[in-house]
Amino acid sequence: MFNPNSYFEANTSEQRIPQRTDTLELTQDVTSVLNLQPAFQVQEGLMRKADAIFEKEQAFVLEAAKKRPDKASSALYVNEHG
Repeated sequence: MFNPNSYFEANTSEQRIPQRTDTLELTQDVTSVLNLQPAFQVQEGLMRKADAIFEKEQAFVLEAAKKRPDKASSALYVNEHG
């Protein structure tokens, strides 16, 4: 008569299930983080140009905010449809 329990025990003792080595850990190894290099390094001249453009854009935004009329002074009209 066939006994499934004895068959399973016999096969597992003979064959070992290989352990995976490519799994992700719950915590990250600190030594691998310290070895990271930047993916893109910007030249100093290009960085200065980008800063100048950003400052000009901020000035335009500030001027636009100053020119915007107060919303409290404009009248709102509500009809029966909302």
